[in-house]
Amino acid sequence: MAALAEKGRNAQHQAAADFDWDRPPAIPVWLPNGIAASAISQFYHGEIATARMCHQILRDLSCREAENFVETQISDELRHADIYDRYLEKLGGIRNPARHISEAYQKALNWTGAPQAQILAFHVVLEGEAVRLQHSVGMWMPCSLFRDISAVIARDEARHVAFGKIYLRDSLPTLPLPERLAIYRWVREIWFDAARSAVGRYAPPAFLGGARWRRWLEMKWLERLPDLLAAGLFSRKERRVFENA
Repeated sequence: MAALAEKGRNAQHQAAADFDWDRPPAIPVWLPNGIAASAISQFYHGEIATARMCHQILRDLSCREAENFVETQISDELRHADIYDRYLEKLGGIRNPARHISEAYQKALNWTGAPQAQILAFHVVLEGEAVRLQHSVGMWMPCSLFRDISAVIARDEARHVAFGKIYLRDSLPTLPLPERLAIYRWVREIWFDAARSAVGRYAPPAFLGGARWRRWLEMKWLERLPDLLAAGLFSRKERRVFENA
């Protein structure tokens, strides 16, 4: 954690002004600017929500190395929000957060139990999704400016995910099984809320609805279980118990 915090401090020299903003946004001809702006705005809102979460968990951390890291992460999140804001200006400004995604973040912020749950939700699950989504967007949007932005932000987000797993793998296993099961159900609910909203908002209508849609979501959730295992939420022997929870 000390090494990650040092990397975080070294990353603070990167600022929005360091990108070549003379480049126009290159949005695919088949993608309306409003849809692209709405999708990218969700990254912006996620950065703001995660910065709020970091301020909350600082009160509950008892490890100085962890506190040092989270302080650097707050700077990261606000810097990322500033970068997204600058990019979105080129697309007409920040759009409103998707309702269910916003509600998922608020549900995570409202947690009053063990702080490990919020760290798991934000650092491992939601930030992990942000890294995946940035990669996906970079694959289908031929915009060199956005790709440069994503490369910098994805590097920081990967560091946040690594911190979450390091911090949690020692502290989560100390919680009783019923408490860990409750955290699992809560995190799963947050993920499903956000996934339904994100995919439902931007996927083709023919993809949505019916048993196939539900099976696809359930399959995608199961793909996230190795991250929860690595974070110490359950052991290999306990995995089946959690899959059936």
